[in-house]
Amino acid sequence: SQQQAQQRLQAIPPLKLNEDLPVSQRANEIIEAIKTSAGILEFHDLRVTGMHNQTHGHLFISVDIEVDAALNIKDAHDIGRNLEHKLVALYPRAEVFIHIDPEGDTHDTRH
Repeated sequence: SQQQAQQRLQAIPPLKLNEDLPVSQRANEIIEAIKTSAGILEFHDLRVTGMHNQTHGHLFISVDIEVDAALNIKDAHDIGRNLEHKLVALYPRAEVFIHIDPEGDTHDTRH
């Protein structure tokens, strides 16, 4: 259920990130953006590298999100696009890479 998915998301610990803001602040901002995005049931393989501030730097954000497996491609794509827009609004110079998985599919050959 959606409530169970939200509880699982809340239990994910903060990440160690490599950038110029305090780790907990950057991690919390990114994770909160993911957790509050409609349609995302789970996420995994979140990676953040680089640095970002008001005047320079570039941040790379990569995350796999899990959505309802019964969604059509357009709806799943829209969920990913909405998250991308949310993350770029937080970090305008960020490069955002989102991989969309059906719920429960966490096996990726690229990791």
